This record gives sequence, C-alpha cells and structure tokens, in this order.
Amino acid sequence: MKHIFNEVHYELTRKIAEGGMGLVYEATQRGIGGFRKVVAIKLIREEYSAIEEFRNNFIGEAKLVADLIHTSIVQTYHLGKVGEQYFMTMEYVSGWNLEEFLDRHVETDQYIPADIAVFIVSRICRLGLCPPQKRQGWQTTGNSSPGCEPQEHNDRAGRRCKAYRLRNRQSTGPDVQP
Repeated sequence: MKHIFNEVHYELTRKIAEGGMGLVYEATQRGIGGFRKVVAIKLIREEYSAIEEFRNNFIGEAKLVADLIHTSIVQTYHLGKVGEQYFMTMEYVSGWNLEEFLDRHVETDQYIPADIAVFIVSRICRLGLCPPQKRQGWQTTGNSSPGCEPQEHNDRAGRRCKAYRLRNRQSTGPDVQP
C-alpha cells in the first residue's frame, strides 16, 4: 500500500478565538466506529487565503511547527484546504490561558498562591519568554519574579501564607493585569 487517502470529517463546535487574519475553533474529528477526537481548527480568512504572501506564511507556520515537540507547543496534525480557505488541525488544550487566569484573579481581587505563582514564572522562564530586564513597564520587587509582589495574607481557612500580586509601575492602583 503506497497511499491512504480519506476525507476527514470535522464538526466545528465553538469559536475559541478570532483575529484579524483568522479564527480558531474547537472541533470534533469523527471517524468510523464512533471514533471522536476533540481538536482545534485554525482557519485563515478566505480573503487572506487569496493573497499569496499570507497563504505562504500560513503554510510555512504549519510546516515549521509540525515537527516541534514541546510541552508548551500544541501539536499540528494536518494542513488542509476547503474551497479556497486554508486550515490547520491542531491539538486542543482544554483550560484557561494565562491571561484569563490572571484576569480572573484581578477581577475577584484574589491572591495567586505562592506555589502557583512560582510554577507559572518557572514555566515562563523555562521558555525564555520573559527576561525581566527586557520587559518595559514592569518592575521587580525584591527577590521575587518580574512584576510580582509578595504579600502576607490569611487564606480562607485563616492560615497565614504568602502570595503574589501582579504590579505595574504605571498603575494607579496596587493590582493591574499585565
């Protein structure tokens, strides 16, 4: 057998994100025997699919990440085209992204527990995404991580513990999302 060709069926279940050039959907990939897998589908907008530069960038992105294996990079499974619209099928990761997580803590005026804050910062540092000397507008307080300020408080059970709040030196209040 030299080739296997079979149309893959995807059912778009909800829009996850939308940007100027494309959209990302949660989808269910269906197969025989009741096979189902939740995936993410990234679509380039049809008007951009018609522009060679954008189309080539989208295809290049798919090729670039197809062979990358890292816990912080979603897997790309497939690059396809429906009509004149290009799409990528990618690993779906359930949960909140960091921005949503931080926004929720700011909205509810909750502290991020120290162990969770340290874990998040360690993962950002591991990726090399956030060197403190290159983040404009953020300050380091003491020996804590960039933009995080250690604070003592009582948790819900009344125990004394240390947690971290995000700070921005241009803020007018003590807590601001990045």
